[in-house]
Amino acid sequence: MIWVLRASYRLEKATIIEGLEKLLSTTTFSFEDRDLLRAALDDYAAGSADFSDYVIGRRNVRAGCEHTVTFDRRLSRGRSFAVL
Repeated sequence: MIWVLRASYRLEKATIIEGLEKLLSTTTFSFEDRDLLRAALDDYAAGSADFSDYVIGRRNVRAGCEHTVTFDRRLSRGRSFAVL
C-alpha cells in the first residue's frame, strides 16, 4: 500500500505517515500487532528505508534476533540491522 501511495500517487512521506497513523488509530480495522506497527511507523518516520523493512526489523527483534541482515544500505543506521 505504501509503495503504491508513494510511487503511483506520488504522496509525500509525511502524508503517508499521517494516513497510517489514522489507520492504526481507528477501530474499524484489525491489525495483528498494532503496537509493533506503531513502533515501525516511528522508525519509518525517522529513517530513510521502506516501512516494510522496519516492520520486519521490529518483528525480528521481538522474536529475539540480535539484528536483521540486509543488503539495503539505507538501513545501515538502524540499530537492529546489519548491512552485508
